[in-house]
Amino acid sequence: MNLPRKVKKSNVGFSCEDWLLVGVSRMGTHDSRSRRKWLFNRFREGFLCSVLLLSGAVAQAQIVPDGTLGGERSSIAPSVLGGDQITGGAIRGANLFHSFQDFNVGDGAKVYFANPTGIQNILTRVTGSTASNINGTLGVDGAANLFLLNPNGILFGKDAQLDVRGSFVGSTANGIRFGDQGEFSATIPETPALLTVQPSALLFTQINPGLIENRAVLGVRLGQNLTLAGGNIRLDREGDRLSIFSPGGHIDLAAISGTGAIKFDAEGRLFPNIDVPRGDISLSNAQVAAVGDNQGSISVYARDINLSNRSLISRIGFTNGTDQGQAGDILLDATGSVALSSQSVINNNVLSGEVENSGNIRINAQSLVMSDRSRITTNISGEGNSGQIFIDLKNRADLRTGSSITSNILETGEGNSGGIQIRTGSLKLDDRSAIESNEVGRGTPGKIEITATNSIDLDNLARIKSSTNSSRGADIQNILNF
Repeated sequence: MNLPRKVKKSNVGFSCEDWLLVGVSRMGTHDSRSRRKWLFNRFREGFLCSVLLLSGAVAQAQIVPDGTLGGERSSIAPSVLGGDQITGGAIRGANLFHSFQDFNVGDGAKVYFANPTGIQNILTRVTGSTASNINGTLGVDGAANLFLLNPNGILFGKDAQLDVRGSFVGSTANGIRFGDQGEFSATIPETPALLTVQPSALLFTQINPGLIENRAVLGVRLGQNLTLAGGNIRLDREGDRLSIFSPGGHIDLAAISGTGAIKFDAEGRLFPNIDVPRGDISLSNAQVAAVGDNQGSISVYARDINLSNRSLISRIGFTNGTDQGQAGDILLDATGSVALSSQSVINNNVLSGEVENSGNIRINAQSLVMSDRSRITTNISGEGNSGQIFIDLKNRADLRTGSSITSNILETGEGNSGGIQIRTGSLKLDDRSAIESNEVGRGTPGKIEITATNSIDLDNLARIKSSTNSSRGADIQNILNF
């Protein structure tokens, strides 16, 4: 079957109707049998032409601006650098607002927001009824922070990428507040008023906001922050575990199930007092990593937090000089339970070759359950002091099947460990599970302090241990308050 040359080259500028009309004008040169055969072939080819045009229209409809910005409507056009560029929008001070009926980035596609001079924040809302599927590259042609707001959901496919020089906030909130000036809402869309100040809060006005799911490797650049805040959050990777990373910046994950506001600073980092109903966060074969030589922290806010299938939340330093840096903290704040299974890990270590003080690990929850050789660690393999492990539980801590909580100075390590502090209703260790603070290298092991209001049980070769190579001795304090 031979399609006309113009249809082969482009679906624009030569319609199927024009092509068929050209053919009909030549029909008179054929006998009746030839005409029947010719008509059958033209019908088949015309149907294919229509399908090609329709598929082209669908591809072009990945991003559809709405009419809520009036004359400041957003526009999409091919970029000279490849992919598509989004221009237009409503400028208010250092903020640029965009509004779309649908917002999706197709497989392998590249979509960049233009960054006019003086713009610090690009804020994008989706006012339609479908989730955003990001399967290609989403970026900014400049250093502005990018906010993507879709109450229906945001799904990052396995090939999704962020190409932003500023910070990124992805949320299924209903709106963004701007101090006392008003809000930019996706559910009650209006032309933005004089919203010239920095955005200050995410507004959740509906129960059960949309899901945020990530199957890709999402990252920002040095010193920038990455925030995902919405309904339930799922991180699920195939193959390579790395899922979310920030070099020297902050990572905030917040799952929300009810109404309320989450405040954040000028760079999109969430304030820790999140007093709204929570959703659940799950990691499966996924890694959330704050990397770099200094700072870098991770905060996770949810009802239940579940790490499975060798998932990892970690602060990773890369220093190898003589200047001792200070790493940030890891916080898991759950109104329900925190569960680690299948060799999952939370660590904030001083790695071999590093000269750095690691940060703390803090877990607040009703209960902590660890199984299948899962670990929580602030170990020292390089040079520097490790942070402390704080675990504050209302009900119970349950360590099973070889799981451990450790703050050790390992063989190549030199420094002082921060120790371990656990407050809980009951503590149970079973089947070779352990809580340890030991000195194998050079330094002072930290104290293990356990306060339980009900019971402490150790079974099947489980242990609580603190040891040292010197004569200083080790310190374990168990307190039962009945």
